[in-house]
Amino acid sequence: MQSDSEGVDNICANYFDLDPGSATKGWGEAELIGRTDQASGSKPLIALNSFGQGIAVWRQWGQYDLVGRGAYNIWANYFDAETRTWGNKNEAVLLETLNGDASPSSIALDSLGRGLATWRQDDEAGVSTFFASYFDPVKKKWDEAIPIESEISLIALDPAGQGIATGGSEGTLWAKRFNLADKSWGNAEIIGLGDEKFQWVNIILDAKGRGITIWSAGGYIGFNRFE
Repeated sequence: MQSDSEGVDNICANYFDLDPGSATKGWGEAELIGRTDQASGSKPLIALNSFGQGIAVWRQWGQYDLVGRGAYNIWANYFDAETRTWGNKNEAVLLETLNGDASPSSIALDSLGRGLATWRQDDEAGVSTFFASYFDPVKKKWDEAIPIESEISLIALDPAGQGIATGGSEGTLWAKRFNLADKSWGNAEIIGLGDEKFQWVNIILDAKGRGITIWSAGGYIGFNRFE
């Protein structure tokens, strides 16, 4: 984030080129990738694949929700590895316009630049649900956001675009599979139980879609494996 002269926190990015044959090797120029017709942005997240394609997501204040009040909403922008450019600030995409504030949770990218973003959405009563949206790099388009679970927040993708999302809170850790073929989510499964709150949950997938989830709960470190 970078504050402007009016105190608005803008979302910016910079690209590092490691190619020894490139005339632009090193860091480039920082550029604005978030909307300037909105108020301050915050909590940016970014994901890159092995070919240098990238997606950034963040929350930004100023988009009116369905009941006409200001709210934090989720925005995204795409980095094109071939041209080494971000979509300009006017190409940032609004991913949701639901009532209540939203906060980005996770972003993942496969080897072809297909992406999944998850975020927490609070309703007017303060109840949180996690949503997800799929990014098509060919169409440069995000699918409609869909709810995935009340506590599932982190997503990982393998190189082929298959995914697992995981998360939990008091006493229960959940996981859910994403199927690329029909862009659908499977049923939530319990992968961890305990008497304490699950914290610092993380997940990673290998090239064959096998995954490991790790977490902290009650002073110990736990894990589970997916094959």
